[in-house]
Amino acid sequence: MSQPAERYGDAETVKDLHAAVQARRELGPDMEDHVLEAFLARVEQRVQAQVAQQVKEASKPVKKNSNYKPIEIVSSSFGILVPLVVVAGIFGGHAAVLAVVGMVLLVNLVLYFDPRDRF
Repeated sequence: MSQPAERYGDAETVKDLHAAVQARRELGPDMEDHVLEAFLARVEQRVQAQVAQQVKEASKPVKKNSNYKPIEIVSSSFGILVPLVVVAGIFGGHAAVLAVVGMVLLVNLVLYFDPRDRF
């Protein structure tokens, strides 16, 4: 049979529960409400501390990957831009060339100013 702390996860809470039960036995039924309130207050404090710790960990800023170099994105997009401009110039004229250049510029700006770590 497994230990109570293993089944319920928190050995300190199980220890406090045993202490509360022992205190209730020693103090009698007249003090039962006070013993229960004290035990529940300790459990609530632990839960609030765990929630605060989880919120603190979740709100930490995301670390950027130190290997990310914006020049790689820019050079890659210009490598793609050249054949796209040629095809747009042949089949679409000046308006198509401007549209392709504008879209590649837009993609570069979005990637450059995006606060999320994508790379």
